[in-house]
This record gives sequence, C-alpha cells and structure tokens, in this order.
Amino acid sequence: MFSSVALIALEKALSKKKAAPAKAATPKSKHSQPAGTTERNPASFIMSVIPREVLDGDDLGTFIDKELAWRVEMLSGSAFDPWLNPTQVSPEQAEILDNVIIFQAETLGSLALASSIVRGRVHAWREDYQAGVEKTECLMKALVTAVRIHQRLDPAPIDPTMKEKKRVFVEELEVVLRRIRQTEKASRVSLSHTELQRLLEEAISNAERSYLKRNLESWKEYIAARPRDFHANLDKPAMMFDEWLAFWTGRRVEALRQKISKL
Repeated sequence: MFSSVALIALEKALSKKKAAPAKAATPKSKHSQPAGTTERNPASFIMSVIPREVLDGDDLGTFIDKELAWRVEMLSGSAFDPWLNPTQVSPEQAEILDNVIIFQAETLGSLALASSIVRGRVHAWREDYQAGVEKTECLMKALVTAVRIHQRLDPAPIDPTMKEKKRVFVEELEVVLRRIRQTEKASRVSLSHTELQRLLEEAISNAERSYLKRNLESWKEYIAARPRDFHANLDKPAMMFDEWLAFWTGRRVEALRQKISKL
C-alpha cells in the first residue's frame, strides 16, 4: 500500500540527508518539539509523541502542524514555513510533505485533518492534474487503514524508531516497576489491578518519565485487561514492554521482537 511507498520516499530523503557534506547540515529548526530522552527521528510516528493534554485540547492542529514542519525541515535540509501559500512551497519540499502526510495518516487517522497543513495540501491536490488524484486516493486508503487499526481489524504498524524507544522505555519502566515491587513487598499481600494502576500512575506522575507519561492511559488499560501478565512481569521490564506493545499493536510477542530487532 502507499504508506510503504511513502516510507521508502522518507528513507531516501533520510539517506540523502546523511550523505550531505557537513557544511550542508540541516539548520536548527525553529519549530518547537516535545522533550524527549533520545534524538528525534523524522520517520517516527507523530501519534506517539502527542501529549495527552494536547490530544484532548484545542491545540492538536497546531501541534501536528509543527511536527509536520519539523519533519520537512529535517528531510529537506532547509527552512520550511508551514503557513506559506502552497504555490510558494518548493517542489522538493511539497513532495516530501505529501509523503510525510500520507505516511503519518495511517496512524493519526482522522486526527490528521485537524492540521491546517494537511487540509491545505489536500486542497492543493485538487489542482494537481498529474498526481492529485493518486495522492488523494492514497490518503483515503491511509485513513481507512487507521480505522481498521483502531477497531483492531489489522495490526498496528511499528514505529520505525521503536528499537531505540524500547531501550528508553525499558529503562524508565525498570525504575517504576522497582517502586511497585517495593510497595507490594511492604504490604505483604498481592495487589489488585486497580491498586497496580494507582501505583503505576503515582510512580510515573512523580518522576520525569517522558515515554511512560505520554502513554500512561494505554498502560492503565493494559493492566485492566491483563492484570496477571502485568503482575507476573513486575521484575521483567523488557518482557513487560513487549507484552504491552503486543497488546496494543495486535501482534504476537515473538514476531514483534523479531520485527523490532530488524529496525
């Protein structure tokens, strides 16, 4: 499907960027980025970095705009103003932007339409008599895929940067799980999934755990659905992460591990 074509286009742009001489290095982006413990990657899913307060608030469109603009700047190696008239965007940046939009739509789904950049490009495709129809069809296919993933009819795609994210996730999780084990040991009784949820939320809220904080609700839902698995892996943060990700992507744990190892 086209998301694969879009990803290939992004990988080519990344390879081109890496091969560029030092003097042509990408300029520092003026667009704000959410704090993270690892270097940002233009191929990462925007959906995975949207803070809960943004997802539930009125600034979602602006957040996605900035994330898209940052990716175009990183991939093209030149500054990009997302609020330029479509006719003022360079052909190279326009093509990169279109690939990024279609690729991200597979995980953002209808949330992508909150972005003024996305709406502007869809409008511009109406006047693109060479590729406008194809790009619109590809975006629609990506939106259908997002709905199928949401309804658990298809497995979710794996973030191209998941190998590095897993390392940071496991490090954060190890600290949180140690605290939960200590609390359970002091109580001398097995904790219910409701108590585990509360302890997890407290441990994450009281520390700077960027990835865990961003995914707190999904962890709470995982515990509610799989309390025995969560309890059995309290001393195995890597296994815990694999089980959680498998639960949310609809994939088998072993297949998931193999896919991540190949990233």
